[in-house]
Amino acid sequence: MYTTFTKWLLFISSYFPLYIFLLFKSIHFIPTKKVDLLSFYLSQYKNESLFYNCIIILIIISIVVCIWLVCSKGNSRLKIQNIKNGSQDVLNYFIIYIIPILSMDSSNLKNILLNGFIFFMIGIMYVRSDLLYLNPLLILAHYRIYSCGDLIIISKKKVDEFKVLIDEGKDISVKEIAENIYLERNKG
Repeated sequence: MYTTFTKWLLFISSYFPLYIFLLFKSIHFIPTKKVDLLSFYLSQYKNESLFYNCIIILIIISIVVCIWLVCSKGNSRLKIQNIKNGSQDVLNYFIIYIIPILSMDSSNLKNILLNGFIFFMIGIMYVRSDLLYLNPLLILAHYRIYSCGDLIIISKKKVDEFKVLIDEGKDISVKEIAENIYLERNKG
């Protein structure tokens, strides 16, 4: 099982799409003439460098965490019985993105601090409730969320593939990432 620090890293990575949106939203105009894009980016960067630095660091952390999670090996076997699609929970979590996207003003320190506090409060609930499977970055990496009784399974398999495994009585290799939350992996 993962530590509290690791769960916070997973929470940070769950906002990866938001970081990209905020980065693009904070650029004030798109050049219409042929210009050097690096020069354009750097001119924008000078205006709000602290904000850009934080967003870029969060993007890097998110990518590293996703690679680490995807490359992890399974450490146990799990028998699947009855499986239901649970990906709609991630869509509900994604709704939380709307508030920061609409209200974030990267030039207003008060607004940044207020949104930072909101993210922190959501993070506390995310980590304490072991909602690690609510991560749009996993969906972008082609994972699906399933419920199997009280268990949450994160897998690249489709429902039909699970039905075949259930019919054949086979189990899957998983890595437990929190209590009753498993990531399907290759056997390690």
